[in-house]
Formats: sequence, C-alpha cells, structure tokens
Amino acid sequence: MVVSSLVKNIKKINLIKDLYKKKNKMRNLLLFTLAINVVLNLTDLLNLKVKDMRENFLPYSTYVNVGKG
Repeated sequence: MVVSSLVKNIKKINLIKDLYKKKNKMRNLLLFTLAINVVLNLTDLLNLKVKDMRENFLPYSTYVNVGKG
C-alpha cells in the first residue's frame, strides 16, 4: 500500500516545482500544481480529461487555450 502525505510547507512546494522545471518535466509540474490547487486524489487526477476541464471550468477557458492549437 502506498501512503501519501500532504505537502503543506510552501518552501517544499516551490522546491518540488523547481525540480520539475529544471528536469523539464512539464507534465509532472502541471499535474502537481493542479493536484495541490484543487486537492484531487491521484486516481481522480490521472483520470482527468480535457473535456472535464472544459465542462467544469468553462468561464476560465477564455483565458487558457486547453484545446488543440
């Protein structure tokens, strides 16, 4: 069984984000940032589709292009 814990320290959060940036792991950075901002568990996070984001965050879709360019 995998046990996870919440990262509550802002310095640790920024350290993790910087590590992903330095290693050019943008997908992981995106998933990590999304996870800490919306508090989804890993299973729900990995099952997200672009469609889910469009349907649930439609007002924000005018600011961020989430579709194919």
